[in-house]
Amino acid sequence: MVVCVWKRRPRRVPSATRHRNYAGINLCPLRQRSVEQFAELNHDVTLGWFIRALHGWGSNFMVAIVLIHMVQVFLFGAFKFPRELTWVIGVFLLLMTLGMAFTGQVLRFDQDAYWGLGLGASIASRVPLLGPAIVKLMLGGPIIGGATLSRFFALHVFVIPGMLIGFVGLHLLMVIKLGINEWPMPGRLVKKQPTNTTTTN
Repeated sequence: MVVCVWKRRPRRVPSATRHRNYAGINLCPLRQRSVEQFAELNHDVTLGWFIRALHGWGSNFMVAIVLIHMVQVFLFGAFKFPRELTWVIGVFLLLMTLGMAFTGQVLRFDQDAYWGLGLGASIASRVPLLGPAIVKLMLGGPIIGGATLSRFFALHVFVIPGMLIGFVGLHLLMVIKLGINEWPMPGRLVKKQPTNTTTTN
């Protein structure tokens, strides 16, 4: 259950008080107000359209950069011993990045978000045995409604970012501990020990 008191602001608000009203502070996860809130963010908040565009395009670039990094790591063979755990953590980071993009899209609650969420719920329902339970957990009920928006708001703002911070810290710790992979070159054997360790003869 979400308790949210919304007070409608006038169309013209002094710019000194508008700079603080960005989506993270201003958005209230109510189904009836979702589209109107984003319209106010675009037109009433100082540089709100810019912050929202930066947020959306930044999400696209973040997904692309993570995918490029995963391909680069795979091609360099950096997922092999002794960096298997680093690779596994990176895969989880990719999934969480995709989760952030998906949950952020749902928060717009427009036609694109509605049917995209319906497609995601349909895919989740095909999971053997657990499908119906997963859909109910995801939607907060049998249909897409206000409870769905509240759950995706919590996922996008609190749950997934918290997990991202933890996994990024663990990923960096593994990189510092095990080092990075050498640049692949024809004819050069790949060392099986981390690059930051020394061998004694």
